[in-house]
Amino acid sequence: MKLFETLNYTSVFQIDLGCDADDLALHFNPRFHDDTDGAVLVCNSKTDGCWGDEKREIHNPLQRGADVKVIVLCLCREIHVSKV
Repeated sequence: MKLFETLNYTSVFQIDLGCDADDLALHFNPRFHDDTDGAVLVCNSKTDGCWGDEKREIHNPLQRGADVKVIVLCLCREIHVSKV
C-alpha cells in the first residue's frame, strides 16, 4: 500500500492494522508534539477493545513536513516497523 500526503500542520498521525477498531495487531502513532514526551513514537495493540502495553520511543526519527517511507513487515508472531 502506498499513501502520499504531506502532513505539514498536523501534530500526530497513525497507522492501524487489524480486523476492526477493537482488534488491532498494530497501532503506530508518531506524535510531533506530545504533552508528556515531546516528539515521540507510540506503538500498541488492542484485543477485544482493551489496549496492550504501550511502547514509547522518545527519539522520533520522523519530522513534520518531511518525506518518509515507512515499511511495515508482518511476520507470523511479530510486526516490524522501520523508516527507509
